[in-house]
Amino acid sequence: MITLIFDASPLIHLGKVKLLELLISSKNYIPKAVYTEVVERGKPMGKEDALYIKTLIKKEVFTILECKNKESLSLGSLSIADEEVIILSKQKQAHAVIDELIGRRLCKELNIKTIGSLGLILSLVYDKKITKKEAMKRIDMMIENGWFCSVELYKTIFEQLK
Repeated sequence: MITLIFDASPLIHLGKVKLLELLISSKNYIPKAVYTEVVERGKPMGKEDALYIKTLIKKEVFTILECKNKESLSLGSLSIADEEVIILSKQKQAHAVIDELIGRRLCKELNIKTIGSLGLILSLVYDKKITKKEAMKRIDMMIENGWFCSVELYKTIFEQLK
């Protein structure tokens, strides 16, 4: 079973399109700093994705994980939440679910496997949990909700999913 440590951006974007509950074949962790950023700050603002994620924690699809033994990795200008994702992914030998290029590069330097929002959607297609058509629909919804995707990447996705 694969272990995933979620950063805020994929958690929010996949939460907005209601795909997170399909990740039951993996161990899914949310670092405490990410939980604070996404759920604790999002709930009072009425963010639907925050309420959805809170429900998935109650259903044990996700577990909140404390980052107790912070290593000095000199992580540069990353947020505390990003640092916790990387540190916990290294400690648990898990995949960091991260979209930001800086975080992904650092993970590569530290030999941490990564997967992004798009990679998780494609894995749901390959695992036959959603259809290719449904995947494109959800990707379009993510873009409408603020997820950035270059034209070139969108074209590549479209070609893979048609």
